[in-house]
Order: sequence, then structure tokens, then C-alpha cells
Amino acid sequence: MNFFETELKKMTAKVSLLKNIKLVGRACIARLTDTTTVKVTFTTLGVAENYPAIRITVLNRSEGKVDEITIRFSDHWTNKDTIYAWTYRGESEWYNYRPTAADYTKMAKAISDYLENFAD
Repeated sequence: MNFFETELKKMTAKVSLLKNIKLVGRACIARLTDTTTVKVTFTTLGVAENYPAIRITVLNRSEGKVDEITIRFSDHWTNKDTIYAWTYRGESEWYNYRPTAADYTKMAKAISDYLENFAD
């Protein structure tokens, strides 16, 4: 499991709405309902190889993208704007901050709060 898969697993493990979670590269793909899939990915916000947020995309099998949101780590973890994962010289890690178990729980809650709107 690579760095991104490991971190996505920590962020989504406590999201009870997600079923059949698959971790692939920098993405987490899971079932929300019989017809709805969720994709969670690390995302840049304009700076290459810096990932200060995750993007959650809700997809319907027959209709395509339903909705999408970007959640910044700094909005949920601390008041610092410089929290991000990064890849430097082929190695990926957290820059300027190491998330705690409580941080992963906060991110899981944010993900759950968003996905509850689509869990019909």
C-alpha cells in the first residue's frame, strides 16, 4: 500500500456509509448505494505535487457525476494553511504536520456529513 492509499484508508475507515472500499493509487472508490459510487482522491489546488485537500465525487452509474466537493485539511485539522501531503523526489509524506487519530476522525465526520445527502 502506498502513502496515499494508507492515508485515504485512515480517513475513510470510520465512514460507515461506504461499502466495498477499494484503494487504488491516490484514490478510494466505494459504494454508497446500489446505483451510487463515491470516489475520494487527494487533490492539488494549483501547486504540482502538493495535496492540501481531498476531492469527493459522487457518481451515479447511469447518469454520471452527481456532485463534487473539495475539503481542505487545514479547515478541519488546525488553523495552519500549510498542511498538505506532498511528493518530493519520488517520496510522499505529510508536510509541516502529522495528522493524529483525532484528525482522521474529524475528516471521517466531514466525509460522512457530506455523503449523508446522497445516501437514499
